[in-house]
Amino acid sequence: MAAVSFNLFFEEECQKRGIKLFVLPPYSPKLNGGVERANRTHTEEFYEVIDSDFELADIRTKAVRMGEHMQYLPS
Repeated sequence: MAAVSFNLFFEEECQKRGIKLFVLPPYSPKLNGGVERANRTHTEEFYEVIDSDFELADIRTKAVRMGEHMQYLPS
């Protein structure tokens, strides 16, 4: 019962904050590969930035550009 109430609370908080929540159905190994690849990509990009010589202003500029680009991707 506690897991159900947490999930409901979590979904409501995400909705209040305008965060898109993608819930995968249980036992869906076809989708798992895509999730794992996305996690790997995010991890690689994170460490690429951490290990690089970028200045904070450069990182912010790239993040803004990426955010602008993401607005135009189909959902």
